[in-house]
Amino acid sequence: MKNIARASLTAIVLVFALGTSPMYAAEYYLRADITTLTLPDGEEVVMWGFAQDSSAAVEDGTVTIPGPLLTVPPGDTTLTIHLKNNLTAANTGLDMGCPASVVIPGQTPNVVEMQPTRFGPGPYPQYEGRIRNLTYDTSPGGTMDYTWTNLRPGSFIYHSGNHLACHVQMGLYGGVIVRPADDEVYPGVEHNAEVILFYSEIDPVFHATVASNNYGPGKAMTSTIDYEPRYFLVNGQPYAAGQPAIPAGQAGQTVLVRLFNCGLETHVPVFQNLRGTVIAEDGFPYTYPKDQYSVILPAGKTKDVLITPPAEGTYAVFDRRLRLTNHLASGGGLLSFLEVGSAGANVSPVINAVTATPAHIYDDQTSQLAVDAVDPDAGPAALTYNWIVPPGMGSVDDPTIANPVYTPPTVDGAVQVVTLTVEVSDGAATESSSVDVSVQKAGTINFNDYSILSYGGSQDGGNSTVAVEDGGVTLHITGNAWKKILLPYVITSQTVIE
Repeated sequence: MKNIARASLTAIVLVFALGTSPMYAAEYYLRADITTLTLPDGEEVVMWGFAQDSSAAVEDGTVTIPGPLLTVPPGDTTLTIHLKNNLTAANTGLDMGCPASVVIPGQTPNVVEMQPTRFGPGPYPQYEGRIRNLTYDTSPGGTMDYTWTNLRPGSFIYHSGNHLACHVQMGLYGGVIVRPADDEVYPGVEHNAEVILFYSEIDPVFHATVASNNYGPGKAMTSTIDYEPRYFLVNGQPYAAGQPAIPAGQAGQTVLVRLFNCGLETHVPVFQNLRGTVIAEDGFPYTYPKDQYSVILPAGKTKDVLITPPAEGTYAVFDRRLRLTNHLASGGGLLSFLEVGSAGANVSPVINAVTATPAHIYDDQTSQLAVDAVDPDAGPAALTYNWIVPPGMGSVDDPTIANPVYTPPTVDGAVQVVTLTVEVSDGAATESSSVDVSVQKAGTINFNDYSILSYGGSQDGGNSTVAVEDGGVTLHITGNAWKKILLPYVITSQTVIE
């Protein structure tokens, strides 16, 4: 027996489809997963981290340390993170896998979402009632949404809210930038160029213990009380000889340095031969900015610093606490160099992010596009935009603006993945980037978005097979099998239940 079920929505399910029109706000699909980081001395360390996928139905992103930088463009006041948790028992080697979540200190989510999760009576009855997560869990293998509204501008850290000493050290963290307007840090505070320095640390013994399921109550390592980091990372890598300098605008320009610390230790970055003005902490602007050449950066903190390099050249930024080694080798760790160009030399635009909200739509819906780009030297001309849509794959309402609306074509059969490209030019140099939008025929279900469950009973044969095909619109079943999906449904006053 061979059945091919093509997904179609009846009138009752169409109510759900009509109730899911896109919301024009920043939206990201993150996946908590596992990767391996190779350090300068050749040591390989198992890390947990975040990847950014194009939709909930695919896993096309790469796990990075730190996680992807999430940018909220000017005008957006809401951020939604769709989290998929691949920290399953099979992937981690842990008995039950590991729940994960996302919190953003300094930003206020819905009150309900900030209710902590506490230990129940098992599997550790001695901890019953203690807080184990600052928000609600995304179970291993599961997905959940986390939403923040009324966003404040500034620099923020996102990280897993579960078991912070473990999850943050394992790599489940990243940065969030909320922009009030182009070229502004906070309302009325402008800058010409931008640099991100993201500090973190690695204790390889801790990582090996977690990876071997030997961390926790009654095991070889019970906590991070004996935490001893041996590698110190800037933007995900310890410094090594020959590492390129970080572009930092031109001489005489105002350069914003966004400092993030997701290590478990305090660090003190020093700007060699420069002074900086510390203007904000955790997204809260100072009433009285501080003029300093070094910045105390505690664990879990962000600080925003404005510098004005007086001349072209290379400027060192290093940790005053001398975390400048790669394990036992000197000349590494928390050391960076900023490359400042000569006044008048053109610096190409920098594209921070390109987003589509939502990234998976039906062919009778639209998607809000947005590109977040900055011009480090503010010239020679104002930034211009050019969105390119492949022939026959729909259109945008205005290809010359930063945030047009995309209208897809009518599609049949399989899901169509449309790659939209944006070119950003300052009049002398052009940079480009792209984003994918998955388009599905209206009135169909994408089975990739759901778990295929057994209907139970004798009608679900043991020799059956199930496969999702044609980009998610076909469910191919062989053998004597009954399957079901849990389809969200919005009941309205017009709903008829028979």
